[in-house]
Amino acid sequence: MKKLYLYNTNTHTLHINNFCKDAKGVGLIEFDSENSAIKYYGRSLRMCEKCTEKREEILRAYIKQKEG
Repeated sequence: MKKLYLYNTNTHTLHINNFCKDAKGVGLIEFDSENSAIKYYGRSLRMCEKCTEKREEILRAYIKQKEG
């Protein structure tokens, strides 16, 4: 089973698995969590903007559903 987070060693970008087209290809290292990736690579990695936007969309929809 694939892990939730994928770190692209070429771009130093952390992606969420299947959230964007850039989360595919070679040079990807899998992690169980965002914290695991940060522990391994430190603050030199950055989070993919597309993946972050999609994660926030999902969280907003979840919160709206719980409120309504």
